[in-house]
Amino acid sequence: MAPFPDPGMKPHGVHESRSRTCATGSSYSPCMQLPDSLFLGHGAPSLALSTHPANAFLRDLGRRLPRPRAVIVVSPHRMAEGFDVGHAERHRIWHDFYGFDPALHELRYDAPGAPEIASAALDGIRRAGLPGIASADARIDHGIWVPLSLIWPEAEVPVVPVASHRRDPRTHLALGRALAPLVEQGCLVIGSGSLTHNLGDLELGDEFAPPQPWAQAFDDWIATRLQAGDLDALCDYRRQAPMAAHAHPSEEHL
Repeated sequence: MAPFPDPGMKPHGVHESRSRTCATGSSYSPCMQLPDSLFLGHGAPSLALSTHPANAFLRDLGRRLPRPRAVIVVSPHRMAEGFDVGHAERHRIWHDFYGFDPALHELRYDAPGAPEIASAALDGIRRAGLPGIASADARIDHGIWVPLSLIWPEAEVPVVPVASHRRDPRTHLALGRALAPLVEQGCLVIGSGSLTHNLGDLELGDEFAPPQPWAQAFDDWIATRLQAGDLDALCDYRRQAPMAAHAHPSEEHL
């Protein structure tokens, strides 16, 4: 594993194992190789309209990424008993928040679904012995539509949403391995979340504030372990990483 370059709020994108060449019919140029997977910080809903560098980072990423056959997104804002997979033909935006700029409620992101790919994803999840069901819920939460609306603003890439749940990191690693065969079929797997997520220790009102020391220490540890490919340490981050419980009072965003 290696960290994906990230200037800004540090929504680390991570690609696993190898990269792939541009998909046939891609309209994006210049074209980087398509990574197998990415971990992206989705930010607050306000990121969709923000001038924060993370907004520009995600827009630039969309210009450089080749177009995948579909994007499979695991979001911490749809929690379920298992890894439920969305099978809708077309999705609609879910404004799953309050207290933000009213202009956010005017945004739309009606991305197509990919039921066949969703079925294949669910089959892989079940073959791996993981829990999951097919979901007909067409809503996509801000953990999905905020980053995707910046990467692919025309909503042309089919989306397969996958619910997360509060199981241990190794179960989520098993989820990634269960979805790996779809990577070979031209799909991109995205984990949406945040490298740190302590809403009680935010500097509210200043989204441009520099990272606090505890956040930087946790960030640096994750980056070093990713570069080393140390999956055992990453799965044990709660015990080994500095300030882990402070960075993530609950684990769903990582």
